[in-house]
Amino acid sequence: RCIKTFIDNTLFDAYYELVNNNRATGVYPVALAVTSNTLGISKANAGIILLYGFSASMIGAAMRLGMLHHFDGQKIIHHLRPVIADIVKNNINKSLSDIWQFAPAIDILQIKHELMDAKMFIT
Repeated sequence: RCIKTFIDNTLFDAYYELVNNNRATGVYPVALAVTSNTLGISKANAGIILLYGFSASMIGAAMRLGMLHHFDGQKIIHHLRPVIADIVKNNINKSLSDIWQFAPAIDILQIKHELMDAKMFIT
């Protein structure tokens, strides 16, 4: 919705309508890809954004839970930079049938968190 307020793009508009009409789920990786394409962000940079965002999100959650201090989180993100760059470089040109994600523990925790009456942070 935010991007729609300042960008007029046929691909983006079509995707937005699919999500708005419940014909597409609007999952983050696809929304990021469509938005990145709309804004002229390269495929490699979109991959870096995706992995950085995931890493920062997990580290942020660990900090809010008191498991890490801010400086420790920043140090982890800094050390992940070459790992993220290598992952993007080695996987950016794979076909759709060759890519998938597998993080069942995180998926299960997110599902449980979404269904809780009281939450530590907004989902």
